[in-house]
Amino acid sequence: MALTAAVLAHVRADVPGTVARTVGPGTLDKPETAKLKPLRFRRLMEAEGPDERLTTFRRLVALADGTLPVADLAVSLLDWTEDRRRRWIYDYWNAGAPPDAPAAAATPIGDRAG
Repeated sequence: MALTAAVLAHVRADVPGTVARTVGPGTLDKPETAKLKPLRFRRLMEAEGPDERLTTFRRLVALADGTLPVADLAVSLLDWTEDRRRRWIYDYWNAGAPPDAPAAAATPIGDRAG
């Protein structure tokens, strides 16, 4: 909760959409157009622990001039899971929706009809 409050304190304006799409490149073939360059985006995706995430997310807000979708940012900070990261990657590169994650061993072997 403290991480979310610390990052949101730097946001100055709310806009519609998703954070990743807001800071991502306009097109796949022009990554230099991104507010958050691909290398920094990769660091954000790899950030672990609250201190590292605080640093990378505050940098994200600064590079976006304090203008981001507040609701998406808050939810992402509170729920920074692998699924959320996958969605950010697809949004950042404007690649549509990520495919559904495969169900992990949906049915135990002993329960399968043969």
